Amino acid sequence: MFFRPTPCLSLLIATCSLFLAACGKKEVDVEKLREEARIVDGVKTDYLLDTLVDHERDLKRLKAFAVLFVEMEAEMNLLRESVHLEERGYYSTDEHDRVVGLLYRYLVARESLWDMVSIHARHARSVASDDRIRSNIIALYAANLLRDSSSKMVLGFLDNEKVVEKLNEGYHEYGIGKDSFETIFNQLTDSEAIDAVDNAFSLFEESLADNASDLSRFAQANDEYRIITNRIPDLYRNSHDRIEAILEKSSIALPNLRNRIRHTEIVKSMESRLDDTMEALYEARGNISDFVTGIKSPLSGLAEFGEEQRAELKAYLQPGDIILTFTEGYMSNIFLPGVFKHGITFVGTPEQRMVHGLEEWNIDHLSESKRAAYFEAVRMETISSGQAADLVEAVAEGVIFNSLDYLLDTHVNRLLVLRPQISQEELRDQLGMVMLLVGDNYDFNFDFTSGSRHCCTEVIYRSLHGKSGIEFNLVKRFGLQTLSADDIIQDFMEAPDSAFVFIAFAQEESKDSRLAKIYSGNSGYSFFKETWQNQ
Repeated sequence: MFFRPTPCLSLLIATCSLFLAACGKKEVDVEKLREEARIVDGVKTDYLLDTLVDHERDLKRLKAFAVLFVEMEAEMNLLRESVHLEERGYYSTDEHDRVVGLLYRYLVARESLWDMVSIHARHARSVASDDRIRSNIIALYAANLLRDSSSKMVLGFLDNEKVVEKLNEGYHEYGIGKDSFETIFNQLTDSEAIDAVDNAFSLFEESLADNASDLSRFAQANDEYRIITNRIPDLYRNSHDRIEAILEKSSIALPNLRNRIRHTEIVKSMESRLDDTMEALYEARGNISDFVTGIKSPLSGLAEFGEEQRAELKAYLQPGDIILTFTEGYMSNIFLPGVFKHGITFVGTPEQRMVHGLEEWNIDHLSESKRAAYFEAVRMETISSGQAADLVEAVAEGVIFNSLDYLLDTHVNRLLVLRPQISQEELRDQLGMVMLLVGDNYDFNFDFTSGSRHCCTEVIYRSLHGKSGIEFNLVKRFGLQTLSADDIIQDFMEAPDSAFVFIAFAQEESKDSRLAKIYSGNSGYSFFKETWQNQ
């Protein structure tokens, strides 16, 4: 097995450059590094679809990714024990699905964490006070979490040439080119990256130990940030040890690299105190508008909903309606081939929910805390932006409320609204179940047998499957029974009168205009049907 040395640095340099720039080191172009590290082509994560940094949201996502990586490590261990290529000489269908599924889930997390590092590293340069510290901690933790998970993956499969070959195959239908494993290996073991990581961690550790530093003060005063800050040293040291083991096991010795790992002088002393360094690090170098416009945003490629189109769409919607969307470049696109990618439930206003009897829905069998969370969800009026909390969806940080207005501003190229054909009692049960799922974690494994975590279409499945004429047909992907947005539409197209009714379809009016046009009624259904069949 042979890996080509590459000048591409690890994602940690993006974060480390913040520290090192203050020490006279050359500053690194974070966005350039991010693009160099991209493995999945042509997609953007939701971090680049949101125009403002949201620290609370990203803390939740970091927690979700940390859990995901623990589960993926267990899955890697199982794969090593259960793949029998030596005996058989080829992959079984199940083994292929499991190996490829693991790679895809890892790349989803990797791309998302990379964007988190890139955005927060840039944000830390552009703001003042505690916001800069928040972004720097998030960026550094995300970078170390990804370095830790990368070292586990590489070390776990390095001596299994057949699995490495499988991971290096291209899967172009999902936008994944060849040499994924090799790219991760090269970035992980780049000598400049290792030096930068060591230097930056030394500065970080010294600052954390100094009770007078801004970093130490902030971490001690904020429980959630203190928790992730205290985890960074273990992530760093464990990945450091694994990289040494990787170099020992790799078929090319890379003696110069190993020498630098073991004997590099860590920068322990600077010309000024570390808190002065942190002040230089956090010095504003522009304003927030520069930060926003400097990111390559896919928003220009979205359908534009004017006030007239918004009013028309809102007039059609009722609580319980299913909204299926497609967003150009959305990260989930690599998982779910098809025309539509995301599923959302419209839940309306608290007043509308009351009309359907959600306050009286029997949940006496639930714990006191779960009942309290349910009633809080039923009465939820707005999201953090102040916009109406009229949607429920599952995204990386879990099952959350969102706003139709925010969705139309940031996430829609095409949109389809379907209405379940169920009784009023079943509608109450549907909405009640959706309210109960709010706050649950996201299911990165897309495993519909798990009841504690949910992907976007799983919320729809759990709230509607089995009601009246609705029977969702699960489809096996990556060795798991799954349901995509396209699967829901296909079920609807095969039996449109018994399960769902077409309400509206929206997309750009023409190739020359991004203004959205909404199609409804019988003519709208005919237009959608033709569009669907021609995709």
